[in-house]
Amino acid sequence: MSNEEENGGGRGLVPSAPGGGLSLAPADVQARLQYAKALAEASIIPTQYQRKPANVLVAIETGNALGIPAIQALNSIAVINGRATLSADLMAAVVRRAGHRLRVREDGPESVTATLIRADDPDGAFTATWTREKATRAGLWGNRGPWTQYPTQMLRARAITEVCRQGASDALMGLVYTPEELGARLDDAGRWEPRMSPSIGSPGSRPGSLPGPRRSQGPGGRP
Repeated sequence: MSNEEENGGGRGLVPSAPGGGLSLAPADVQARLQYAKALAEASIIPTQYQRKPANVLVAIETGNALGIPAIQALNSIAVINGRATLSADLMAAVVRRAGHRLRVREDGPESVTATLIRADDPDGAFTATWTREKATRAGLWGNRGPWTQYPTQMLRARAITEVCRQGASDALMGLVYTPEELGARLDDAGRWEPRMSPSIGSPGSRPGSLPGPRRSQGPGGRP
C-alpha cells in the first residue's frame, strides 16, 4: 500500500509571504515591544509565552524571518530548554514556501519515506526513510504517548524533519528540530514538557548530532 503527499497536499500549513526586513528605527522597535507586551498578557497563547514579552518578541521576529504570522509563530514555535523548535508540518510548509518540492510516501503503516528536491538543484534528491525497525533501534517505537497512539504519523514526522535538515536547512533559519526530537513530551494539558534525554536524528546518534545526507543520483551519476 502506498499513500503519497506532495506540494499542495492537505497536511502542510501554509505560512504567509515573508514580511521582509524589520525596521530598527526606535519608533518601530518600540511599537513591536508594545505589541509583544500586549500579547504576553493574553491567556489564550501558550503558557511559555504568557507574561514573557521578551520571549513573545523573539518568537514574532523568528516567525517573520520564516514568513509566519505572529499568532501562528506563537502557537507553532515551542521553546525546549532555551531552543526554538518547529513541528514537522510547519517545517514542511516553510520548505515548500521556499520553493522546494517535498514528497511523503507511506508504504503501509510501518514505513514512511520523505523525498526533497531543491528548487535550485532539480536533478538530485534527498531522501529519508523511517520504519518500525529504525524507530525501534532508536528507542522510540512503543514509547508511551504518540509513538503508541499514532506510530505512522510519528514515522512521517521523523522522515520529514530528517530530509528537511539534509536538504533545506537554509530555509529553516536554524530551527531544524521538533520538540519531540529534543526530548520533550506532551503533558495531559497539551503542553510540551522538556526532558533531559533528547532523541535527535538516526539510531545511534548522539544528542545534537545530525544524520548524514543521502542523495539520489541524477542523470549521468550527478547527485
